[in-house]
Amino acid sequence: MDLLGGRYRLGPLIGSGGMAGVYEAEDTLLGRKVAVKLLLPQYAADDGFVERFEYEARATAGLTHPGIVGVYDVGEDAGRHFIVMELVEGRPLKEIIRGGPLSADRTVDVGVQVAKALEYAHQRGIVHRDVKPQNILVSADGGARLVDFGIAKASGAASNTNVGTVLGTVHYIAPEQARGEPAIPATDIYSLGAVLYEVATGRLPFTGDSALEIATKHVSAAPVPPSQVNPLVPIMLERAILHALEKDPARRPASGGDLARELLTYAPIEDEATRVVPTVGSRLGRAPAAHGKPARVKSNTWPLAMLALLAIGLIVGLFPLWVAVLQAGRV
Repeated sequence: MDLLGGRYRLGPLIGSGGMAGVYEAEDTLLGRKVAVKLLLPQYAADDGFVERFEYEARATAGLTHPGIVGVYDVGEDAGRHFIVMELVEGRPLKEIIRGGPLSADRTVDVGVQVAKALEYAHQRGIVHRDVKPQNILVSADGGARLVDFGIAKASGAASNTNVGTVLGTVHYIAPEQARGEPAIPATDIYSLGAVLYEVATGRLPFTGDSALEIATKHVSAAPVPPSQVNPLVPIMLERAILHALEKDPARRPASGGDLARELLTYAPIEDEATRVVPTVGSRLGRAPAAHGKPARVKSNTWPLAMLALLAIGLIVGLFPLWVAVLQAGRV
């Protein structure tokens, strides 16, 4: 195949979305592997899609953060519109959780990384508008990277969406987004809450027979508490997820950083019914904690102290007798 833009040699398709495919490629000028996002041919003649595609490149190119996939180049070659991005060795989070919910530790780890990436984007005036597990890549070392700013927009800017339609994925859509209202940073917070709900429980917060039914539930229905779906979800993690899923944007965490801090308040809670407790008197012995309070350790020093006092008393009491015996022996 010829070089795209005279520079990029396309390799295998590694991902696809509603408007573009992503290919592994080689940057022949710099001799490195990259990812090339290529707008699908059926959208290449649509000025609206081309504008949105190019906006993604402009929006993401200004973001440099370890939790956001970097953009290197953008161009057009014989009607083929493309974006050149950092190649991330990882798997979509959606693919990972198909095997079941992740542990509380891993859920928090992913959530904190994405929340901080969102805070960084929000501080620079960019709202993602399509936070979902398919747009989060997780590397082998656990690093989480946010991708696909294809429908992102500047905070406060007019939407490029037609009246009566919304952009985003309905299973993770915020209530205000479902109502066709402008996306704000809190919109991404809600979507991340929906993602973490699925990661922690293995289930979506809302399902239905149609997109309209699901969107309506996001607007008006309360999600089942995560711990009722997966009893292994700790209460503090549950509270952070439900806080992010508040219907009113003003009641959600004020920023991605605030959500990250809430997630980090999580602490593992052992099941006392299955806990292995060392025997009394061992160096590791501890009484079970009640209601999250530090366990009080019973002291075993009192009997030892009494024995020591008795021994001293016997020595002192018998001392005159020993002296008398010694004197008698000298006579």
